[in-house]
Amino acid sequence: MERGLLAPLSPNEERTLRHVATGQWRLALLAERHIRRLAQLDLIHGVDGEVRLTEIGRKRYEQLPDKPVLRDSAPEQAMNAALAKIADDPSG
Repeated sequence: MERGLLAPLSPNEERTLRHVATGQWRLALLAERHIRRLAQLDLIHGVDGEVRLTEIGRKRYEQLPDKPVLRDSAPEQAMNAALAKIADDPSG
């Protein structure tokens, strides 16, 4: 099993992982040591000036309790909301 899935994270490292996962990051607001540690564990990486989850990071994020929904599910949520609205009012 990957080290990044098993290594303990401090509450601040976990919070940083959550911020990266949900796209609520700003490098100026994230502690460099937390970014460095998450990168060492292969949980995050930099892409085009942004910090993103790796595949291992995504798996680790999915293990967190009370996690917000990832950005990638936004289109699915919008579709479900639209379908629910139609179901509630079939006349449109």
